[in-house]
Amino acid sequence: MPVGLALAGANRLPVQLLAETVAAIPVPRPKPTEEAPVHLCADKGYDYPPVEALVVQEGFTPHLPQRGTTPKAQPRDPEKRPRRWVVERTHHWLHQWRHVFLRWHRKAANYLAALQFAAAVIAFRAAGILV
Repeated sequence: MPVGLALAGANRLPVQLLAETVAAIPVPRPKPTEEAPVHLCADKGYDYPPVEALVVQEGFTPHLPQRGTTPKAQPRDPEKRPRRWVVERTHHWLHQWRHVFLRWHRKAANYLAALQFAAAVIAFRAAGILV
């Protein structure tokens, strides 16, 4: 389910949009505790010291794999879902909205509104409010 949106050109790296994306989360996050930390999972492209500092400053527990290393084969807990699948699923849900996928809107404000509308409908469907 999408939680924050930041709009930029295709020539900007996602790591440059992390602060804007976190700031765009409309719902207040719960305060992290020892029993219930708030996690942020990202890929190797986010492995930079300023990114990790921002993630910790925002109260997240970072899960950032290091660049130049190969992932270790770890036994998977069948009780937990893979984290990467959540991101890919959200992208797929957004691509089902034709006007979002093709970007018919010329103005950035109109396209952002279309993205926010699609994200709201996806969130309401996930919560069981819309069918």
